[in-house]
Amino acid sequence: EYSTSKRFVVGQIAQAEGRLSVKSYETKNAKAEVRTNGKDVSVRANICFERGGDTKLGARMIFPPVSVGSVEITERGTRVESKLLGVNKEVRTPQILNTLFQNAILGIVPPVYQLFGEDDFSQFDMLLSADGKYVISRSAKDMSIVLRVNANDFTLAGLRVFSMGQTVDFNIKEYSDFSGSRLPSSLKVTSTTGNKDTGSLDITIKDVTLK
Repeated sequence: EYSTSKRFVVGQIAQAEGRLSVKSYETKNAKAEVRTNGKDVSVRANICFERGGDTKLGARMIFPPVSVGSVEITERGTRVESKLLGVNKEVRTPQILNTLFQNAILGIVPPVYQLFGEDDFSQFDMLLSADGKYVISRSAKDMSIVLRVNANDFTLAGLRVFSMGQTVDFNIKEYSDFSGSRLPSSLKVTSTTGNKDTGSLDITIKDVTLK
């Protein structure tokens, strides 16, 4: 049984936001399924970031181990480069995408209430789903946010953000223990613009270095 008190949920999320004192994250041998421009590629992926800094993803073929390309997510947008897929471009993405990605890869509920100039989730709509998830949502004129939070430990289960005509979905499929920290080990990121599916990244993580 889980509490349906909004005050309780808001307080527990606030505590959970500070559960990881992580300054940097790196995984060097994640398995990833990348789909873009109608092409599907299975690769090994490196993911690294300093909290609050740019997020860098590199990909290489499983065999032979040649570079496939790279993605760099910043507060200004996303840079995608790949000779194999014939891609070299700046992708216009929501400014908060980098923060959302870092929080998702750490399993932390992102403080998206700050986008509304608020200090917590008190003004968001909340409900408890049948599968033990708190569904937390808020809509504004040009943006909508839906978060799913695991009710048993207040880790992030998924989120959807609509902004600037784009929708980005994060779905965390599984958590595992890494050096004493419980972090996502399987997650999928999907991007759509209007009704057009613009790509996805499905990641399985087996080892993580935290500092």
